[in-house]
Amino acid sequence: MTRTVVPFPTRPAEPGAPGLALLDAARTWRRAPGCDSPFPPSTVRRLGASGLLGALSGLDTLMAVLTVHSDDPIALGQPGDDPTGPDSRLLGALLDQAVCEGRVDDRLLERLSERVAPAARPLLRKALDTLIRAAWPRVLRCALPGVWHGADPVASWDSDSDADSMDNAMIAPLATAYHLAAE
Repeated sequence: MTRTVVPFPTRPAEPGAPGLALLDAARTWRRAPGCDSPFPPSTVRRLGASGLLGALSGLDTLMAVLTVHSDDPIALGQPGDDPTGPDSRLLGALLDQAVCEGRVDDRLLERLSERVAPAARPLLRKALDTLIRAAWPRVLRCALPGVWHGADPVASWDSDSDADSMDNAMIAPLATAYHLAAE
């Protein structure tokens, strides 16, 4: 059996990228008896403010798989540090792809499973798929009943527009963005 060598990514993402925010959350992850939450409240607030709160469940699952199946501890560094080590660069690249692109490169997943345990690959894939589904909610674009009151949902912003159509134009993006499709 031959091994495929996949190089580590040089950098997981640009500074301020969602993958780095999730990497910082992974660095603060802890599971212990008596620990009511795997992430500290400050991390939860930070990810909630950045729109990544839904990804915490998938990240918790991923970190549990990495911890249980890894012989050596995963070296992610301290929160706020640049991802300089190979483990932090690899996990940061995977998390950034999962959140920004809605997919995971098979070569990076293979590299992570080789780092942890080859038998853990299906569990890692499942955890990353859960993270992707949580970070990428499917949106059904439709009008909510009773929102438009007969007005055009794409009202113009010219001087002829009345107050009702301008209100409808402001409500339209909110109404369509929050009407999520059922899985």
